Amino acid sequence: MASTTEVRRTRNRRGEGVQLRDEIVSAAGKLLEETGRDEAVTLRAVARVIGITAPAIYPHFDDRDQILYALVSRTFGQFADALRSAAERETEPVARLRAVACAYLTFATDHANLYRVLFERHHAPAAVERPYMPERVGSMVGAEAFGELMGAVRACMDSGDSAAPSVEQAATQWWVGLHGLATLRASMPYFPWPPLDEQLDDLTDQLVYLRRT
Repeated sequence: MASTTEVRRTRNRRGEGVQLRDEIVSAAGKLLEETGRDEAVTLRAVARVIGITAPAIYPHFDDRDQILYALVSRTFGQFADALRSAAERETEPVARLRAVACAYLTFATDHANLYRVLFERHHAPAAVERPYMPERVGSMVGAEAFGELMGAVRACMDSGDSAAPSVEQAATQWWVGLHGLATLRASMPYFPWPPLDEQLDDLTDQLVYLRRT
């Protein structure tokens, strides 16, 4: 496993506080991806990665939990971007649905340690404007990513390709299935899993109530 090395750093010029804040969050992400443990994210460890003293973190974050919350929020944003990018590459609703499912599994696999932390820590609400999401969903951290799942499901319902009883129900079931698939395949690599593409398509077909032709 690669180790995080200490670097020397010059003092930020005035107005570079936002840059330092971003570097602190990035350093936390690097520590987490390298170690797989959020306990590795300490103020001293983060400071060591970017070449500052631990007290220099306090103008930006009160403690490690605030850093981890910022990391989770940013990672959920990157997750949503990956799902949105996959959706935008397809114009046909079912193809879009499958592309989003594939992007979900790809992100969860390529960023396994960050993905795990997204769903293992308690997240306080954060307001997000999404017109097709109920208030209780739109206020959660990660709402944008879930919104991409809902958007893909809604498109299939609008086109008649899905017989789902509601967008919210189908998107929630699909999310549970995708999360379970990503988590179990990561934690049990020696299980005789069927081919991923086939399993992913079958799971999506069933949980989003796709009409078979």
